[in-house]
Amino acid sequence: MTSLTIAEVNAQAQPVDFRRPAPLGPEQTKAVRMVHDHLVELLSPLLASRLRMPLRLSVVELEMVASDELEELASTPSLLVLIDLVPLPTPIVLRMDMSFCLVALDLLLGGPGVVDDAGHLPTSVELQIVRRLLEHCMPATDRAWGELLEVRSQINTVSTDTELLSTLPLGDPFLRVDIAADIGDRRHALDIWMPNGLLTSALRAFEPKLTATAPSRSSAMSRSTLARVLTAVPVRATVNFPPVQMTSASILSLTLGEVIPLGSVDAPLSLEIGSTQIALVRPARAGQRTACQIVSIVQSPPASKIQTAMRSPHRGAS
Repeated sequence: MTSLTIAEVNAQAQPVDFRRPAPLGPEQTKAVRMVHDHLVELLSPLLASRLRMPLRLSVVELEMVASDELEELASTPSLLVLIDLVPLPTPIVLRMDMSFCLVALDLLLGGPGVVDDAGHLPTSVELQIVRRLLEHCMPATDRAWGELLEVRSQINTVSTDTELLSTLPLGDPFLRVDIAADIGDRRHALDIWMPNGLLTSALRAFEPKLTATAPSRSSAMSRSTLARVLTAVPVRATVNFPPVQMTSASILSLTLGEVIPLGSVDAPLSLEIGSTQIALVRPARAGQRTACQIVSIVQSPPASKIQTAMRSPHRGAS
C-alpha cells in the first residue's frame, strides 16, 4: 500500500464551498443561457427605441447562489420587479440598479439621461411609468421562453421595498443571471433571479419539448432525403405486345432481316414495372422513335408491391 504525504493529499483535494449550491448541468445551463441570450437580443432594440438612446444588454454570467445574496444585493438602492411566468408556480425577480432606473425615467420624461449620482427613490407615479415600460417588454420575454416552454409573462409588483421578497422561497437556492446594460458610456447592472423550485419545474417541462422536437425534425429530414433518393432510382418500364402464333417450321426457317407481323394492337397495351401494371398505353411515334401514348393510369399499387416488382426479373419488350 502506498502512503500519501499531507502535501500530496492537500494537492489532490478539491475545495468545496457549502454556501454555494450545486451548479446546473451542462445541458441545463445551455438551455437557460439560450433563453436569456435571445431575450437580451430582443430587448436591446426595443428599449433603445423607447428610451431614444443607444442601449445594449448582454448576459454576463449565470450562477446558482444562496438566497441571502439576493437579500444582500436588494438592500442597496434597487428597483425590484416580480414577474409571473404563467403557468410556472413561482415568480422570478428582476433587480436593477437604481441608477439604471433613474436614467431610464429621465429619458422617458424627455431628459438627456443624466442623473445626479446621489439619486432619489422614484415616486409612485414614476414607478407606474417604469411598470408600463416593462410591460412593453413582456411579449419579448414570452417569445424568448417560447423556444423551450410556453409561458405568459405578467408584471406582478414593481417596488423599491425589499419586503416583497418575503413572498419568495428564500430558503431555496436561486439562479442569478447577471445582465449588463450599456447606455452611452455608462454600464448598469440588472439581475434576474429564479428560485430553484421554479427552475426545476421549468427544466422538467423543457425535456419533453426538446426530446419530442429534435427527433421529429430529424425523422422528417430523413424521410425527405430517403424519398428523394428512392424517387431518383431509374427503373425499367416495359410494354408487352400481344403474342403471335408461329409453327415450328416457320421458326426453323427464320432468316436474318425477316419481318414477323404482330397481332392486332387495337386494344390498349399494358405498361409494367416488373410484373406490376402501371398504365394502359397504345403504340405511337415521337419523331423518328417508336413510342407509346398513355391511355389511362392504373390505380397506384402499394409501395411494397413496387419494390417487389423492381426486384423481380424483367420480362417483355422494352
